Amino acid sequence: MTNMPEITYKGTSQEEIEVVKRICVKGHLRASSPLRPKLKEVKDGEGVLDHHFEYFSEEDQLRGHSRYVWRMVAFLVSPKSEHHCMPVLAQFDLASYREEYLELDKLVDKIVEAIPKDQWGGVIRWGRALSHMGV
Repeated sequence: MTNMPEITYKGTSQEEIEVVKRICVKGHLRASSPLRPKLKEVKDGEGVLDHHFEYFSEEDQLRGHSRYVWRMVAFLVSPKSEHHCMPVLAQFDLASYREEYLELDKLVDKIVEAIPKDQWGGVIRWGRALSHMGV
């Protein structure tokens, strides 16, 4: 029996369905992150700032999206304290995070909103920490 929250949101688009499947084990949030995507660096010019990253395949894109969504959901709802660290590097699994994460954050919100608030482990823990600091 797992103490990880049950994920009841199943997704509405094919990509959402695939991402939700990858962040779950038997209907509950995974205890560890999904597989890391393979990214390739694409250089457009000579300058250091003239490059970006792309996924090797559609599978790698799903892996990147799944890792990002899992990390953000785990930060908010996991009961495991190791998941409550600020997810500042979560976007590194996305090829072009500026475009991707805004849409993925909408999926994160849908998943978290479907979980009862008393199971939002990370939110509860951060709320306690911040209230003790007078914030």
